[in-house]
Amino acid sequence: MGDCVRHICFDIDGTLYGLPQYPKLEEKIFDAMARTIAQLTEFPLDDVRVQFKQRYAKLDSNGRVFKTYGLDPNIARGVLASVNIPSFLERDERLVGLFENLKLKGVPLSYYSNNSYATAQEILSRIGLRSEYFLFQLTGEHFLKDGKSVAGFEELVRRAQVASNEVMYVGDRMQIDILPAKKAGLKTALVVWGKEPKEDVLAADFVLQDIYSLEKIL
Repeated sequence: MGDCVRHICFDIDGTLYGLPQYPKLEEKIFDAMARTIAQLTEFPLDDVRVQFKQRYAKLDSNGRVFKTYGLDPNIARGVLASVNIPSFLERDERLVGLFENLKLKGVPLSYYSNNSYATAQEILSRIGLRSEYFLFQLTGEHFLKDGKSVAGFEELVRRAQVASNEVMYVGDRMQIDILPAKKAGLKTALVVWGKEPKEDVLAADFVLQDIYSLEKIL
């Protein structure tokens, strides 16, 4: 396996499925976030809609955008849960094939997601991934008061029981996924789903146009 990768951990939202695949879902999320901010701040909804997209483009995190309005970032997680993301998703046979091939290669897999455990399991089921694929999981109940943390990635390494540079984390956001994972010593792969990256991608060890490209680097 490529360059001594002995464990692979995945983000879920925006990584195992791409929002460009589900434009109605992306718009639904932005609308729900903007409506909540407008209700809590009493700012005009139309203004918040425009501001939210602009700020998200820079911050790459719903919770961080909430912070710019002086709001608790954890509110964003609740809003995301209310959108019922799984209802928009469909089984992805190419993704299932990728995981079957990884299983045959004998590489242990896990996930580290901002979602609650229940939501994560529902999403995985919708896109066709069985819980048996994953050795363990870290979810919104772990180390996520303000999003993913270096401590969370260190816990990931501890559970994987290999050296940190033998773990690869696969995510879609530079600030939330890649940079804290790198600080914890992990290898990283950034999934862009055909979009032009918002930031310098040199911090990532690999840049993947889609999740299916992962197999090419292993």
